[in-house]
Amino acid sequence: MSAPPAVEPAELTKREVLVNIVRALAILLVLVVLIGVLFRAPMEAAAGVFVAKFGLWGVFCAALMLDALPGLGSQPIVLLACAGGLPGGWVWLAAGVGSWMSGSLGWGVGRALGRWPWFAAWIRRTGLERGLLKHRRRAIFLASLIPFPYGLVTMAAGAAGLPLGEVALGATGRFIKIGLNVAIVVAGWSATRR
Repeated sequence: MSAPPAVEPAELTKREVLVNIVRALAILLVLVVLIGVLFRAPMEAAAGVFVAKFGLWGVFCAALMLDALPGLGSQPIVLLACAGGLPGGWVWLAAGVGSWMSGSLGWGVGRALGRWPWFAAWIRRTGLERGLLKHRRRAIFLASLIPFPYGLVTMAAGAAGLPLGEVALGATGRFIKIGLNVAIVVAGWSATRR
């Protein structure tokens, strides 16, 4: 059974990119409001423990690890940090730097996995390798903004042999994405304050 062709982030139109970003932010806002309405007390208790124990270093480390893994993201940690009372600007900085650095971590994992024939063949079959080699940092930048498995893209970049500098430049889009996430989380959480 062959893998379906991947949607290449760099081949999306500007409108498709914008629609994907707005859709993801709307879903995040709805989830934050629901959590704020239905689970505010337990969330604040958990957030207080997280902030007291780990603080901004915990936000940084969690963003670094979660954003490097395919299919995961740092939005829950951003919510936890903001619900725990950490200032949004500092949350953005800690999560943004961690998320940006997750690109390098994903690249390193991809370089290691790329030596395994099954992984290299899978990356080629999905079309990720072709798209990354064609669009390079632009593909990584767009993948860093849209709800696309960013961790998978950075791993594929490592497996495809893209230079780390290309990944680091493309990953700067994470600062924009994390900033938007923090703004939505702060707005949604504040809106449910009683």
